[in-house]
This record gives sequence, C-alpha cells and structure tokens, in this order.
Amino acid sequence: MLLNARLFSPSGVLNSRHEIPVGSRRLARGCDGASAAPDSTAPHSTRLVSGQGRRLLAVPIGAMAAEQTLDEYTWTGSDEFDQLEDRKDLPPIALPPISNAQEVVLVRHGQSTWNKAKRIQGSSNVSVLSDKGVRQAEVARNKLAGEQYDALYSSPLQRSAKTAEIIWSGRGGKAVVVPSLREVDLYSFQGLVKAEGKQRYGAQYQDWQQSPATFEIDGHAPVRELWYRASLALRHVLAAEAGPRSLVVAHNAVNQAVLCVALGLPPARFRGLVQTNAATSALRFDPSDAVNSDSSSSPQAT
Repeated sequence: MLLNARLFSPSGVLNSRHEIPVGSRRLARGCDGASAAPDSTAPHSTRLVSGQGRRLLAVPIGAMAAEQTLDEYTWTGSDEFDQLEDRKDLPPIALPPISNAQEVVLVRHGQSTWNKAKRIQGSSNVSVLSDKGVRQAEVARNKLAGEQYDALYSSPLQRSAKTAEIIWSGRGGKAVVVPSLREVDLYSFQGLVKAEGKQRYGAQYQDWQQSPATFEIDGHAPVRELWYRASLALRHVLAAEAGPRSLVVAHNAVNQAVLCVALGLPPARFRGLVQTNAATSALRFDPSDAVNSDSSSSPQAT
C-alpha cells in the first residue's frame, strides 16, 4: 500500500518537503519553518452504526455548542462523551472497503484561547477561537476556496466547530459533526496550565511528554484510545462515500492519529506529524487492485 499525504501551512503550500519511508509506504511531509514538526522517527516519538457494530454519533453542524468564555475547568470523572463507549484501549479497526478513490483533507482548528494561554485542552469544550484563530480559519478558507468538497465532518468541540463553520461558509453539501473526531481525552490533565501540570503531576506529566504511547492516567491510555477512536472516525468518513473529496476539521492530536492510522503507524509515532493551528493535510485513498469476491475492496493509496 502507498499513501500520499500533503501537509500545508495556512500561509500557503510549504516549500520544504520530506519523504518518510514506512515499510512500502511513504508520507510526503512539508515543514513549517516557523514551527517545524518533530522528526517522526523520534522515539517519543454518532449515534450512527458504522460497520462492525461500532457507534458514531452524527449531529447536524447547526447544533454547535454556544461559545463559552469561562476558563475554569475541572475534570469530574465523566463527561458527555462517556455514552459513546469509544474510550477503548484497543488496536485501530481496519478501514472499510471503498468502491471509488477518495481524498480526505484534514484541517486543524485555528488558535484557541487555551492554546494562547498554554492550557491543556484535551476533549474539554471550554476554549473558543481567539481573534488570531478566527483570522487563521479565514486564511484556511481562502486557501481552500478553489477546491470542491462533497462533505464536511467536524469535531463537536466549539473551537473546531467554529473553524469548520468559517471554512464551510457559502458551501453546500453534507455537514456532520462526528464526536470521534474530538481531541485526545486527557482526563485530569484537562484545564491545567502546562506549567501547573508539571508541578502537580511530576513524573506522570513527564511520562506524558516523553512516552505518550504508554502513558496512562485515571485508568485510561489516552494515546492508544485515540488511535482506536481515529480509526472509527476515518471508517465513518470513508464508508459514507459522500463523494470523491471530504473535508475534516478537527484537532492536532486526532488529526495526527488519523494520518497514522491511514499509514498503519503505531501510537509510538505520536507527535511525529504535529499539526499547527489551521494546518491542512491531504490523504488520497484508492481501492485495492486485489481481486475480491465482492464489488468493492479495501482502500489503498496511490
């Protein structure tokens, strides 16, 4: 299988490109001089039924949460996503068969108020786009203006939902919020200023920084759960076959996970493909050339 991914910055197509070999696969990656992604080889580097009985909750995009300004947040041990039962420390699910080539374009949300404050967001839904984040979303919209997309899939978190709203403005086509596209669940870390996390959690916070694939908190394995959840989201997008091109607006970590799941890369590669605010990536999937008994086949990239 060969999968091509093109990474862009909101200021335009990146000039520098690298190819990362992954067995027989290669990922073409651009590097933003202002915020270069770490080397991917580093050791730390809805309720909708969608295949194999897995549930993904689909909500109309008009049902976005109202923006909040409150910066205080405390993880209470549960949230609105518990009912989805997608916080599972399981391997990613195989991608579904597709009948036609598809391109999936991923966009990270613009800068949020908590990005600016260096506060850990995770899947909390308190932060909103900053003024800079709104401008970044508008730049991304303008860069994508000449491209045709058949459907939009967005995270339910308002920083992503607002970015999606800005980018999708004036377009037609299906628009769906998919909760499995929310950011990595970080449980008790959510809401902490990063310096506070280091002070309060010491070695555990260091483990999150240095060994995210094995890091655990509150009885969960955030990155391994994220890989499983990213496979649910990508399966949903591909299985829908809304058309040849789909737009996904989500977050840094989950977009990384979608890229890695598509490439067959393990959670150990987390932080190898960091997505800056409003950065855009493109994945192309082609049906396998293998002969199957049915009319469709597992996706293969070219």
